[in-house]
Amino acid sequence: TQEARGAYDRSRGVILCQQHMLNSSQLIEATMIHELVHAYDDCRAHVQWDDLKHHACTEIRAANLSGDCSFSQELQRGNLNLRAQ
Repeated sequence: TQEARGAYDRSRGVILCQQHMLNSSQLIEATMIHELVHAYDDCRAHVQWDDLKHHACTEIRAANLSGDCSFSQELQRGNLNLRAQ
């Protein structure tokens, strides 16, 4: 199971848990960008966090803009099985 590295809370802002990032500056940066996208979406688009469409939209944006969906990330996770395609 993967531990949460960060979160965004409307009342507290961006929260990072360094314990789950193993002092990796790249991981810290990607997590910060991911959570800042949530903060921006909340301020700009007034995300309704209990609306699954809103939540999915901001998660997709955050994953895309933080580099979480990059080719190298998918290779590291083992999510690209080129032989099966």
